[in-house]
Amino acid sequence: GEVFYLISPDAFFQTSPQAAAHLVSLVTDWLAPTRNDDVLDLYCGGGLLTLPLALRARSALGIELNRTAVRDAEAASKANRLHNCEFRAGHAEAFLSAIRRGELPRPHLVAMDPPRTGLDPIVIDELRRLRPRRLAYVSCDPQALQRDLRALADAGFRTQSVVPIDMFPQTCHVESLACLELAQ
Repeated sequence: GEVFYLISPDAFFQTSPQAAAHLVSLVTDWLAPTRNDDVLDLYCGGGLLTLPLALRARSALGIELNRTAVRDAEAASKANRLHNCEFRAGHAEAFLSAIRRGELPRPHLVAMDPPRTGLDPIVIDELRRLRPRRLAYVSCDPQALQRDLRALADAGFRTQSVVPIDMFPQTCHVESLACLELAQ
C-alpha cells in the first residue's frame, strides 16, 4: 500500500502480504481516523496497522512488548517520514494506565492485534475507562475473540461486524477483524 515496512528476521509479521494489505485496508476504513483523532495500536508488532493509521490521524501510538519489533516500527516510521507516530516497548496494561493518568494522549480510536490468548481482562477494563469511539480487534483465535467480545460488550462496546480474513490459506486457521464502537 502506501507504507514501507522494515521487518527483522525474528520479528512477527502477518504471513500473507496480500491478506495483510486487505486487513490494513479494512482496519483503516473502519476506524476512519481524521487529523483530529489520536490513535492507539495495542500489540502493534512492527507497525502493520500503526503506520497507515498515522497517515490519516493527528497522532498514532504503537505499544508492543517485543523490543525488536518496536525498533523495526520506529525505523519504518522514519523511512515513511511519519512525524506523528511513536512506539513504546512494554505491556499494554501499563501504557493504558499511563494514558488514563494523562501521561500520554487519550485515544479516540484503538486498533489491537493481541496474541492468540486474546485480551487480558485488565486491558478490557482500561478500555472501558478510556471509552474510545471505535475499536478494531484483530484476532487469530475465534474462541478468544468470542470471549473478549462478550467482555467488551459488558464494558460498553457494541460489535458492528466480524470479518474473516484467510491469512492462512489451505488451513483451518482464520484471522478475524471485529469492528466495535462505543455504545451510546
